Amino acid sequence: MSTPKGQPRSGSILALTGGGILARFTTEILAELQKKRSAASGPDASLREAFDLVAGTSAGALVAAGLAAGRTPRELCALFDAHGPKIFPASRWRNLRHFVTAKYARRPLEAAIEQALDGQDLRLGEIDQPIALPALNESTGRPVIFSNLEPRHADLPLRVAILASAAAPTYFPAVLINGERHVDGGVFANAPDIAAISLLRRRWPNLQLRDIHVVSIGSTNAHPASRSRPGRTGTWGILQWMTRPTAHLLTLTLRAQADFTIELAPQLDLADFIRLDAELIDAAGRAYVIDDASEQARAALAGAAGSAFDVLSADAKTRLATLVRRDRFRG
Repeated sequence: MSTPKGQPRSGSILALTGGGILARFTTEILAELQKKRSAASGPDASLREAFDLVAGTSAGALVAAGLAAGRTPRELCALFDAHGPKIFPASRWRNLRHFVTAKYARRPLEAAIEQALDGQDLRLGEIDQPIALPALNESTGRPVIFSNLEPRHADLPLRVAILASAAAPTYFPAVLINGERHVDGGVFANAPDIAAISLLRRRWPNLQLRDIHVVSIGSTNAHPASRSRPGRTGTWGILQWMTRPTAHLLTLTLRAQADFTIELAPQLDLADFIRLDAELIDAAGRAYVIDDASEQARAALAGAAGSAFDVLSADAKTRLATLVRRDRFRG
């Protein structure tokens, strides 16, 4: 069967899992992929141009938008190192504040977005790179994928879409868009892979699942352990679920959603599904959390990136090298 005019033979997706400061791992992975593309295609070959769609949730939305705006992965690494401690300042007062209001102020996150976009007041419709940023319309209870592939989102400021996708309940204030409250897309699509596949197929109906390549990047695959004593069924109420540790239920939701997506995606008979992630725990055997922006945590996240490549099979490494050399379809 011939390919319809103006339609590609295949499509490629870069999918970035959310995770607050854990996205420092994501940016380091992207920097390594950029090296591979530059080595194969020249120093000016941008990694974003290898993908027909870049999708990112929460902190992944900030990274995806930064790539779309022309930031290099190495610049995004520096951005997380510079702004992470300001977005997630450590203090006991913050932990107390978390009981009654959003734990963190929005302004430091807005400053990071401003730098990621290089001060440009871009609207979604003005971006050349196809992008998808999941969020949840809390006012209606319905999910939304902000994308420049959707004409109804063309006039939405990119910075507002990022803020909405990253507005983790209890961590940041909700974001008003047309009078409706929007919160973190991680509530339903912390790993945006399936959402991105659906959007790409709506754009190019001729594509079958077997025509789609996905490079999926995690934010370290470590799970928060239960604080309940072993062997106990647990009779926790609202207070315990939200404080052992703080926002434990939200953390479980984000992690479980990503796990389910990553288990499902390889069963879809895609042309490629390459997942880059790593197990990472601290010296005490605990998982790093989404708002620990200490120098130690950031160094550990950056240092773990190499292990994500080490565990790939030889065949997966070859296929990944081929994917980062390709150029996106512009029909």
